[in-house]
Amino acid sequence: MGQEMFCDCGNKCPMWTAWKNSPNLGRRFFSCPNYRTKDCGFLRWVDEPLSESARFLIYELKKENDTLQKLSEDYSRAKCVLEMKKLHKQITMIMEKVDSFKREKYDIERADSIVDDTCIGVDWIKCANG
Repeated sequence: MGQEMFCDCGNKCPMWTAWKNSPNLGRRFFSCPNYRTKDCGFLRWVDEPLSESARFLIYELKKENDTLQKLSEDYSRAKCVLEMKKLHKQITMIMEKVDSFKREKYDIERADSIVDDTCIGVDWIKCANG
């Protein structure tokens, strides 16, 4: 379409589409980018008003699109939660292995200590009998 429109403030006006359920639903328009902060009030319609049946169809399609977007967001969140649960399970398994290795290391160190104590006792007996 390539139209450019400038408002009374001298700003380039973006083109918008009216999505609010009103007689202007689906119509495109130019408006001042500062319409909420200044008193410019510039607005020019690009399209002629649509028929009631066209507005109804656009409204229903927009509702369906909004529903699909929400479902897509819900699916994405559910997928993230599922991935987090999988990662949590993997982390739990790794931590259990680490704890198991720590217990094995403790058992080995304890066994080494018992062996060392036994050897010292054996050496002492040798010395005493010696």
